[in-house]
Amino acid sequence: MDAAPPPHHADRPPPDQSAAHVATGPVGEARDVAGWLPAPDVLAAVLAQMADGVVVADAAARVVYLNASASRLYGIGTEAAMGTPADVWPAPAEKLTLEGALYPAARRPLVRALAGEVVRDDYWQLRRPDGSTVLAQGSATPLHDATGRLTGAVLTLRDATAEL
Repeated sequence: MDAAPPPHHADRPPPDQSAAHVATGPVGEARDVAGWLPAPDVLAAVLAQMADGVVVADAAARVVYLNASASRLYGIGTEAAMGTPADVWPAPAEKLTLEGALYPAARRPLVRALAGEVVRDDYWQLRRPDGSTVLAQGSATPLHDATGRLTGAVLTLRDATAEL
């Protein structure tokens, strides 16, 4: 059965079903998002205010963005993180398994997302440069352009220490 098209509002142009304007909703249905995408400055303000950490890597597998929450959670500055390869991210902080072993690079959510995998609700420990340790929970997903080409990946994470 075909999904119903997204509602059309008279104050907006008709929905554009090109890949650049279609996103997948919470249950997988396609929705036109062109009418509500925020301006870049609004999006930057939203990312800066988020309580969850956001880390973005480009197609070359290098960190190109992290918000203030990610910087605080990892205990490293945003400038120090720029350009870090995803397979060693979050150097100089350490990513550890729940058992305390070094988290294998190939299993790290950001690395897996750069390989095209969607990762949901993974848990790991972070040993910050100051020696403190937190439990983190996060998800990662590949990023694609309108043609479907992989352009990077995004990792979202939060402090889950209180869940211990």
